[in-house]
Amino acid sequence: MPRGQPKYKPTEADRNTVRSMAATGFTHEQIATCLGTAGIDPKTMRKHFAVDLKTAAIKANAAVANRAYQMAVAGDPPSATYFWLKCRNGWKETSRVEHTGPDGRALIPIEAARALLEKDAASRPPEDEDEKPIKK
Repeated sequence: MPRGQPKYKPTEADRNTVRSMAATGFTHEQIATCLGTAGIDPKTMRKHFAVDLKTAAIKANAAVANRAYQMAVAGDPPSATYFWLKCRNGWKETSRVEHTGPDGRALIPIEAARALLEKDAASRPPEDEDEKPIKK
């Protein structure tokens, strides 16, 4: 007489559960708890659903990225789509701030900045008694 639980047989409903939960970031333990009538062991789940577990999140991220592209082309506001891609797919926004004066020149001319630094260096007291002040 066999002991323990009967051998697990995956169903299409279980496969759909694994795909949808893995795609949205649930842990293997959480997914395994939702399978069968009383849940299964995560190791058993990984044995029967290895491909689904490996590819579900990738396919979900690809679908969302494709939707972001479609929304961008259509001019729709894709805030929820970008939120998903930033949180789940590692996307990020980058900002670059450049401070320039008129015509792209420096805000302070190099000569003026150098004069300020030299003035500060000349008036700086020595840190140690035996240190000599910086000379020009």
